[in-house]
Amino acid sequence: CCCIKFVLAQSNTDFGNQNNQFGIRLYQSLIQETSKDNNLVFSPLCLSSALAMSYWGAQNSTAKQFEQLLNLQNKNSFQQQYAKFLSSLHQDEVGNQLKIAN
Repeated sequence: CCCIKFVLAQSNTDFGNQNNQFGIRLYQSLIQETSKDNNLVFSPLCLSSALAMSYWGAQNSTAKQFEQLLNLQNKNSFQQQYAKFLSSLHQDEVGNQLKIAN
């Protein structure tokens, strides 16, 4: 979570901040369910992208639940914001690359 949070924080968009909040809330929820003797590994970015794909097809109350879960504030530009957000993660200014399989 910390590494993904750092990468997401580098994008100066509201959507990056929304995605950070999703990851933090998810981590807080998962850590409560995990034994102190076990390790916890998860990818908030992979989970939010899978949920985003489902959200695009959702309507009515289901769409509202996705909006609450993903901390969305501007539904009208969500697809455009998400595409811009993901493309900003693929390569940074020093040449590091992130490849996503979703």
